[in-house]
Amino acid sequence: MNPLLAFGFGEAASAAINLAMPALQAAATILILKYQKDQYDDVADERIKLMGKAVDNYVASVDAQITSGVFTDAFGRVPNAVLYEAVDDSAAQIATINDNLKAIPEARRQVEAVNRLTENNDITRMIALDPRFLKNINLEGNQISDLLAGKLPLDDIVEVVTDVAESAAMLGRIGNVKGSTMRNIGVSRLRAQALGRQASERLAAKLNRDVSPIGRQTTMVDLLQTPAQRMSLALTQNQLLQQSLQNAANADAAGDPADYAKLQTELQKANNKLGVEANKGNMINQFTPNMAAILQPQIQSLTETLKWGKTADVQDPDQAPTPSIGLTVGK
Repeated sequence: MNPLLAFGFGEAASAAINLAMPALQAAATILILKYQKDQYDDVADERIKLMGKAVDNYVASVDAQITSGVFTDAFGRVPNAVLYEAVDDSAAQIATINDNLKAIPEARRQVEAVNRLTENNDITRMIALDPRFLKNINLEGNQISDLLAGKLPLDDIVEVVTDVAESAAMLGRIGNVKGSTMRNIGVSRLRAQALGRQASERLAAKLNRDVSPIGRQTTMVDLLQTPAQRMSLALTQNQLLQQSLQNAANADAAGDPADYAKLQTELQKANNKLGVEANKGNMINQFTPNMAAILQPQIQSLTETLKWGKTADVQDPDQAPTPSIGLTVGK
């Protein structure tokens, strides 16, 4: 073959191949992408169907739970309110007075018994501390009794008589002192009685303060109830009764714990089923092959084969194949 003719024909073939390869490659890529799009559309439709079915099943499961009444059984209903009943204050006061009148005899017996026991305990304690306690109290009591009776000690009477006699002797009225003597003795008796009263008060205060404190004595007031206390008790009882009735109403309206646990289980089962069905749709999309990425190397290899193979056929057998017409001309 004429070298010039072979070179011209080879150059034309190579140019045609170089011009046709991009178009062929683009056409192949378009076909692959269209096929890929069709696959993705089918996958998308299937995925949408699976997702829609999952949602529909979930909604149907929840609706079934709602219509079955399990929510009402689990959470209960609104409890009935228990109304407060007012306390009759007049009736409380009258009842307090009547109860106190009935309790007075028994209260008196208790007061007397308790106080005597307390006093005996105090006296026993004082005797244990000072064995002469009772004897000293008796002596002091006798002295106070004498003073209150106006009994003067002999020394005081002698002193009064001596003072009157000395005064009469100084005034020259010896023998006429009876009236003065009786008057001074009477004044001394009044003073003695005043001292006796003071001593008696001090002794009583000492016994009530130190020996047997009066604060430990029980009185009738401690055992009888006042109308204010009765009213406070009635109010407290009414509040406790209302609270108890309200608690009973709340317990009656409350849901069953077993039904609540059953509801939780059913809802969890619906959620798990929704997740599994949603994963099916995701798995379809995930495992769909990417045909463009898979066939792109084959298309590239085929293009290169056509390109290099056609150039080698039109060249002279004695010459080495050249990569392209551009490289050949460049040489």
